[in-house]
Amino acid sequence: ISRKEAESQDSDLRICNWQSQLDCQIEPLMEEESMPVCTPELAARYGHDAQAILKSAPLIHVDRSQLGFEGNYPDWARYLGDYGVNRDDVMHGARFNQAGTAIDAARSGVGLLLGRSLLVEKFIASGELVTVAESFPERSPYYLLSPWKTDQRKTMQAFRDWLVESVQGCRAVHLL
Repeated sequence: ISRKEAESQDSDLRICNWQSQLDCQIEPLMEEESMPVCTPELAARYGHDAQAILKSAPLIHVDRSQLGFEGNYPDWARYLGDYGVNRDDVMHGARFNQAGTAIDAARSGVGLLLGRSLLVEKFIASGELVTVAESFPERSPYYLLSPWKTDQRKTMQAFRDWLVESVQGCRAVHLL
């Protein structure tokens, strides 16, 4: 679903990773990080050396921009460029249009993924994936959008509280 489609649908609540122009209450919710992750076995193949992994490991791409999403998610060219890593093959590698399948590929040892913290945190905690270098310095914000007036305010607040509680233990998710 594209941003345009998401904003045109009638709904009581929206969670967006963009600053909407809709006439509604917009509450900053949380920010997530983007971090390079791979299997421990792939990291070991490069001696757990972050520079070697970033320079040589196969890359996994998630093509968000083609789906009409905006936001602060870096791609590999941006991440590697900002960290001074030069690769001639930065656009090569497995490509996915969904983060879930890209994470599955990373968990299978296909390559190095620039993973979103909300989605890879449990795999890092279980040891299936390891972080190989620092997170991108720019975080990706999420906003909770709700109507200005509603008789469902208590229900909406309970949902917000549940959402915040469920991400509180994530080290790379920052509540706002």
